[in-house]
Amino acid sequence: MDRRYGCALLAGGAGSRMGYVNKANLIYRESTFADGIQKELEKTGMPCYLSAANYEQAVPARWKAVKDCVTAGDGRYTGPAGGIYSCLLKAGKDGLDGLFFVPCDAPLFTADVIEKMIPYIKEDYDALCWRTRDGRIQTTFGWYSVNCLDAFEEDIKAGKYKLLKMLEKVRLRVCDASAAGIDERQFVNINSEEDYRRVCQSQEKKHILICGKKQSGKTTLINRIISESCLPVYGYRTQMERSREDGCSHVYMYPAGRMDGPRSRENEVGITGGNVKRVNSDVFNGLGCALLEAARDDGMIVMDEIGYMEDRAERFCRAVAAAFDGDIPVLASIKDTDHRSAHIQRILEHPKAQVFRLNPENREEIYEEIRSIVKTWEGIIDLSSPK
Repeated sequence: MDRRYGCALLAGGAGSRMGYVNKANLIYRESTFADGIQKELEKTGMPCYLSAANYEQAVPARWKAVKDCVTAGDGRYTGPAGGIYSCLLKAGKDGLDGLFFVPCDAPLFTADVIEKMIPYIKEDYDALCWRTRDGRIQTTFGWYSVNCLDAFEEDIKAGKYKLLKMLEKVRLRVCDASAAGIDERQFVNINSEEDYRRVCQSQEKKHILICGKKQSGKTTLINRIISESCLPVYGYRTQMERSREDGCSHVYMYPAGRMDGPRSRENEVGITGGNVKRVNSDVFNGLGCALLEAARDDGMIVMDEIGYMEDRAERFCRAVAAAFDGDIPVLASIKDTDHRSAHIQRILEHPKAQVFRLNPENREEIYEEIRSIVKTWEGIIDLSSPK
């Protein structure tokens, strides 16, 4: 791709759903939303534009500010449609053929979204947008050619400002973000104070740890969350099966994405019967580590459950700790027991783990809290275009 393209940060929104806050100035990871996105856009090496409307914005060095030239009949700015149109007008005058757009309320955005879009651009298309797994088209994270200007102007003059409707008049290509290997959390928009609280919380405490007594509902809750989530599932599950021959419970491990699995010596992690009778550390260190190390950043790691049986499986314990140290979100259960081994205590006290104490009385309340956090992992706090 040549240098005839540029990038534009859409920072013209009024922030009405957050009490008319300039969302570009909200803080995430010790910098403003705008500063974080600015650094990512500058990685592309393309000319950069800042779209402004409702607020005066600080213009980074070597950037060009574009004042939104589109207003409705009552004088109000028209949202993303007006910003995109205004920036394309300026880009055309500067000799560019098109722009990559990003909204200022997307604090998880990285330049990866643009880099993976470039190979999809062809002469046969006027615009390109990503589609996320929930079926939504991410219009404010798209590439737009200056060829869109005439069609967009026609709708704008008619007082029609819905981007999806405007895109029906141009040659639009829609590509699946997941197929391109994009982490869809990058499309998260912050549209309310609750959205902002959740995304900040998810950064501070990345992982979920459900702690409860036996039969408190830990596995049921995890199954419920998994069944409702669109994220790929990595990690492991364990399941007990009582033997008719010896009366003991044999514990088996299998991939977390399955509700059940085969049972053999290759995946039997141990035997219990009132207390632990045997532990197969080789299964923990072999199969267990392989399941954890296979995790990719497009999904979540499930561990059901973390217990004391694996205390002496040192490699496996290191792999569990490494997952909690990492950035792939973890959904794990841990036994609430008086046997607090160093391994269990280390995970319970991990600084990136948010511990939920589960009991039969608070199951639904805990479920709602965890469900909200998993939404931030999925990137669906609000994937729609700002209205």
